[in-house]
Amino acid sequence: MLLKKLVSSIPALKGGVLLSDKADMHKLTIFADETFDVVYSSHTLEHAYSPITAIKEFRRILKPNGLLYVVLPFPDKGPEDAHGGKFELNTHQNSPLAVCSVFENCGFSLKSMHTDQYREPEIWLDLIKS
Repeated sequence: MLLKKLVSSIPALKGGVLLSDKADMHKLTIFADETFDVVYSSHTLEHAYSPITAIKEFRRILKPNGLLYVVLPFPDKGPEDAHGGKFELNTHQNSPLAVCSVFENCGFSLKSMHTDQYREPEIWLDLIKS
């Protein structure tokens, strides 16, 4: 509930959809192609059984030149049973370029990338649908 209230209070996110209570990120068939201007994913893809499939679904539902914002643990030291997606995402390595290449291979161009230690070690990616 708090997250929904927060999302509705941010002007850029008004009218947004929280996928966590609507669909499986691997199969977003409840949304038509090219529905959204922006997709935001924070600390979710590392839990995916097939992150590549989820990334391709994000791309499918984004409009042309749509933006994808992703936050991932980096390097990901989480347990394999909870963070199984880290191997497909290359977040288990200490190579930001290896992580970026996963998204580029799925049809995104990198706008910006940075790492930080604010909450935990993370990588932040700003991508655009190519």
